[in-house]
Amino acid sequence: MTRIILTGSSGYLGSHLCRFFEEEKVFALYYNNKPQSDKVEPIQIDLSNDGELNFLFKEIKPDYVIHLAAVIPSNISNVDDKLIFQINVEVTKQIASLAQSYNSFLIFTSTDLIYDDGDNIKENHPLNPLNLYAQTKLQAENAILRYGKYFLILRTSLMYGFSISPHKSFFDLSFIQLKNNQEVRAFYDQFRNPLFVEDAARFIIELMKIKLSDEDVMNFCGFEKLSRFEMVMKTAEIFDLNKNLILKESCEILTNYKTAKNLGLNFDKMKKLNLIPNSYEQNLLHLKKNFDFYEPFLINNQNKVFKK
Repeated sequence: MTRIILTGSSGYLGSHLCRFFEEEKVFALYYNNKPQSDKVEPIQIDLSNDGELNFLFKEIKPDYVIHLAAVIPSNISNVDDKLIFQINVEVTKQIASLAQSYNSFLIFTSTDLIYDDGDNIKENHPLNPLNLYAQTKLQAENAILRYGKYFLILRTSLMYGFSISPHKSFFDLSFIQLKNNQEVRAFYDQFRNPLFVEDAARFIIELMKIKLSDEDVMNFCGFEKLSRFEMVMKTAEIFDLNKNLILKESCEILTNYKTAKNLGLNFDKMKKLNLIPNSYEQNLLHLKKNFDFYEPFLINNQNKVFKK
């Protein structure tokens, strides 16, 4: 049986990933929020504790390590820079070294925000991370290149879809605001290839069934280039919400969190591996059809966050 260590198991992508495992033996690492899935074995750990991490690898001897844990952009302004570096870079370095020692294949989620602007951006495109999050992700990539042995770095684009974890995405928050008849401000001048979070989870599982190169970097994205404004407008259309509440806003308003404006990714490597995502509209229709499943996760600890 394939043995897998999963970090960030209770996060946005990790919680969906836990849903889709079938025959694998998955050790789901978490710090605060225990993953709610009977398909994984949860293990509470402080990833910055080298001793705990070394012991865990020695006991498990994983075939694969899926490293998702990171300080994400929505939290980065509330966290000390040294801790961000510790979690995003030093922990990744340690995990890469341990994966090498135990001949484990490492799958790591990076970000498209490390690229400079462009269209048809291939993996060898110039890199120009403009904010702290992207800078630490590039440093983490470099640590894997230096200390890793078998690995795949996934440069992930903006993910969307309903969260089933305590961590809410822009997609969740904008949907809730529209449901509550509140205005939503969305960037009209930044374009990326958004990836459905459930597609991302399924694709990662598929990748573990494919004979991969020993070392590779791959753009991990949807096949349409969209702005957040376009995404929210289409969401309102599919869910019959008020489009007049959606206001255009420039990404330049984020003076302390600059990003490239045009990130049109090349997805040839995904196509070659037959990792073909559905369209944005198709995935919205899926979410609408199965809304009864997602609705409880749009409820906070005591009260509904939107009115029915």
